[in-house]
Amino acid sequence: MKNIRDLPISKKRAIYSLLFPFFILVILWLVFFVSATLHLDLTSWGIFPRRLSGLKGILFAPFIHGSLKHLANNSLPLFFLMAGTIYFYRDLGYKVILYVWLMGGAWVWIAARPAYHIGASGVIYGLASFLFFSGILRKYVPLIAISLLVAFWYGSMIWGVFPLLEEISWESHLLGALAGFILAIVYRREGPQRPPASWELEEEVPGFNVSSTSTDHNTRFDYNYAHMQPEGIIFDLDGVITDTAAVHAKAWKKMFDDFLSSRQQKAGEDLREFSTGDYRQFVDGKPRYEGVASFLRSRNILIPYGDPSDPPEKETVCGLGNRKNLLFNTIVEKEGVKVYSSSAALIRSLHTEGIPLAVASSSKNCRTVLEKTGLLPFFGACIGGLISAEKQLKGKPEPDIFLYAASMLNASPAHSVVIEDAVSGVQAGKKGGFGLVIGVAREKNEAELMNAGADWIVRDLSEVTLSKIRARMG
Repeated sequence: MKNIRDLPISKKRAIYSLLFPFFILVILWLVFFVSATLHLDLTSWGIFPRRLSGLKGILFAPFIHGSLKHLANNSLPLFFLMAGTIYFYRDLGYKVILYVWLMGGAWVWIAARPAYHIGASGVIYGLASFLFFSGILRKYVPLIAISLLVAFWYGSMIWGVFPLLEEISWESHLLGALAGFILAIVYRREGPQRPPASWELEEEVPGFNVSSTSTDHNTRFDYNYAHMQPEGIIFDLDGVITDTAAVHAKAWKKMFDDFLSSRQQKAGEDLREFSTGDYRQFVDGKPRYEGVASFLRSRNILIPYGDPSDPPEKETVCGLGNRKNLLFNTIVEKEGVKVYSSSAALIRSLHTEGIPLAVASSSKNCRTVLEKTGLLPFFGACIGGLISAEKQLKGKPEPDIFLYAASMLNASPAHSVVIEDAVSGVQAGKKGGFGLVIGVAREKNEAELMNAGADWIVRDLSEVTLSKIRARMG
């Protein structure tokens, strides 16, 4: 049986959207059966307006129901409306559920009739109201469809906000619906948004433009593409999300310089110290052992390939690669991992918008480093060197790891994005047929990235937004 973590992001998203509503429903039914079995009257745990003892009902009233019919009538609407809110609005959905629960309950305590108010119907009305009005306010067709679906299935609920029956807490219904409406207005700029129409975007002078970190508001952007929602966005780790590229470069230099200085020169060998140019050309973005072999070939140095189990002190390609990894881990443990704040902000923004995200890196330390940053939960897939070895994926500039990451997101490469800072990574993105390849030129290497095939070059991810990605894709 597949582990949930191994499922495509679309299936994981559906499963996770059901877990919280299921948990709430289990609590509701447990409370009812325990109270019925033990003959407990929990009505006093409901909301009694303007009485201090009734304040606890703001939290507990939705868990309490007066009869089996009352609970049964509330169960399915509560489950599906909660699940829909979480599925379509992701992290915002949990916030909306919490605020509907608390706001509706607090307003009942302030304004309702002096009687005990119990049941989850206030939350149901609040979520139905949010889903209906949020889709309308966002003017986004998929969410408007959800609004219409809610109106179709729960439209008859409108009569519940009027004082027609004495035994029904119409105040909970009305005030819950009001809370949902207000939250739809307050959060209309958060979560999934309608893609910009072509007439809403500024005109562009023909030709390719390299973006700048300048705050010059006259900088133009190429919008001459069809506007589409990316099915997935795949980030490189080192140099894109984290500044571990500098740590890698430091570890590579230390390892190679020690090796070169201790080696007795043979005919044709070049033992000059390892340079920044060597790092970019022969090592950056490649699997560790391939990087070692590539650099040694450039210096006409021949040593045995060895085995991945070789100890760091052994002079083989694998031994040197393991030595570099030991140095890298030592530096990370000592100095920590630096995260680019603009990258973290973009990741959180894209996640909030519901865009499936993945990390694809040649580093075998990929997952460990990402865990240290606290950003791992935002990604539906994390493809590092260990998975590459297990799945026998070729390293960059071959597109294997990006294609595998896209498959884990259930995304088409042609409708997905790769964000890379390494020449080999940009080449891999283009070779894989990805719809948009963004090159991050932190080292002012715009020309190299452009020659490698980058569609859009930026100096920092603060220049990247979802609306610009949509406009660039075509």
